[in-house]
Amino acid sequence: GVGAKYLFNRNFIASLGYTYNVKESTSSGSGYKQHTALLTLRGQF
Repeated sequence: GVGAKYLFNRNFIASLGYTYNVKESTSSGSGYKQHTALLTLRGQF
């Protein structure tokens, strides 16, 4: 996956991530493709 992080200041951080997964199977209809995006906001004091 890929990701990025942005520091607003020393107390607040935003991060964004993306992953792509492929699950293949020998059974018909059992495989899938998965896109996942994640946004995280973090504050610390």
